[in-house]
Amino acid sequence: MEVLPRLTLDQVLAWADAHHAATGRWPTRKSGRVIGNDRESWARLDDALSRGNRGLPGGLSVSRLLMTRHGRRDQRFREPLSIDAILAWADAHRAATGVWPSADSGTVRGGPEELTWEAVDAALMKGRRGLPEGSSLYNCWPSTARNAPR
Repeated sequence: MEVLPRLTLDQVLAWADAHHAATGRWPTRKSGRVIGNDRESWARLDDALSRGNRGLPGGLSVSRLLMTRHGRRDQRFREPLSIDAILAWADAHRAATGVWPSADSGTVRGGPEELTWEAVDAALMKGRRGLPEGSSLYNCWPSTARNAPR
C-alpha cells in the first residue's frame, strides 16, 4: 500500500490556485489529477480533507475549503432565489434591453454575484435554490411576451 505524504491546507490551496490559473476554474472533487503533481488527484484530496487524513484537519471538502479561504461560492451553498426577485430582475432586464431574458442572456443585472440567466432557468427547471421544480424562464413571462418574436 502506498504511503501518501502529509499535507497542509496551504499546499492544497496553492494547488487550487495553480489549477485556477491554468484552467480559469476552481477545482472540484471531479477535476482529475492535480496539475504539477501526478501522484495527487482532487478526489483523493477531497477525501483527505473530509476524513482528516494526511495531516489535514477533517470536516472539509475541496469546495468548502475554497469557499472559506478564497470566497469561491459552491452552488450547493448559494443563497435561495425567489420568484419575486427573478421577476424584478427580469423587469430590469427588459427595461434595459427591450426583451425578456432567456437562458442565454448572460449575467443577471442586480442579482447575486455571478448569477446568470442560464443558472436561474436551471434552478427553475430542477427546483434548486429554494425554487419549486418544473418551471422555466419562458413560463415566467406574460403569454404576450412568450409569443413575441425574439
